[in-house]
Amino acid sequence: MWIIPMLALVFCLLGGRNDGSPLVAINLKAARRVTAIPFVMLSAAVALLPLANDRVGATVVAMVTPDGQADRGRLLLAAVLVAASATLLVLNGGGVPTSITLALVGASSGAGFAGGQPNWHLVLRVLGIAVLSPLAAFAISRTIYLLTHSRTPRSSTTMVFLGFLLTCLAYGSNDGQKMIAMFSAAIGTDLDTATHNGAITATVTAAFLAGVLTGMPKGATALQRGTIVPDSRQTWVTLWAASLAVLISSMLGSPVSMTQSISGALIGTCQTNDWRKVRWGEARRILIAWAATLPMAWILGYAAVNGLDLLPL
Repeated sequence: MWIIPMLALVFCLLGGRNDGSPLVAINLKAARRVTAIPFVMLSAAVALLPLANDRVGATVVAMVTPDGQADRGRLLLAAVLVAASATLLVLNGGGVPTSITLALVGASSGAGFAGGQPNWHLVLRVLGIAVLSPLAAFAISRTIYLLTHSRTPRSSTTMVFLGFLLTCLAYGSNDGQKMIAMFSAAIGTDLDTATHNGAITATVTAAFLAGVLTGMPKGATALQRGTIVPDSRQTWVTLWAASLAVLISSMLGSPVSMTQSISGALIGTCQTNDWRKVRWGEARRILIAWAATLPMAWILGYAAVNGLDLLPL
């Protein structure tokens, strides 16, 4: 019975490596000094924000656990965790953060197809909002950047800090719920109980923080060789816009990708002459990783169900 909870903790750890470390790296670069504050802020958001709203978590649970099939559901959940984690491990191994949401959607739909229980309506709804979120971040970012272009100093440490604070709130309300939801399903506890249980939230947060810490070298490297090197205004506008887009998605109860929303928001801050500064090779690597996430997770989810069928989970 311990295998599936351990798989869920591995998923949380990989979430910290994939998403958490680049987010902390952004704040550390803007602050120009290394402190524990961004680590504490992001970890606290992951632990506490699911208490305020569990709609995203409920969507994730419904997507990865079919109703009315307790024994079969354990197998499908294990397959989803194996497939999603393997996808994150392979793609993030190249130093490019990908979408945890796409990994979950692909893994759950592939496993559901193999198990005869695909929830296509929910999958298509989540995919639709996941696609719209970076577009919304782009629109919000473009609007904020144009409105503040002549009014805000290029260097604004306070605005960057507030942007990171908003990012933590958005991340905890969306990705934090994904991790709590997967672990609660793995240990057979309902989501409401899990979000109010200090031991469960502490365990998930510890696994996430371990992922953030171990992923910091790659997170910092990915930031340095990103598609574009933003100035201070672009940084805070990107954080604000991406966070607002993710918070809107959380209110709709849909999991989305913080990394994709940040990329969409960053593009929204680009001026005409900025396009010459874009590192198109890095942009291509990111797009390839995103494009590969869904089909890779689907194939692995389908294969995992057949491969795990004989194991005592």
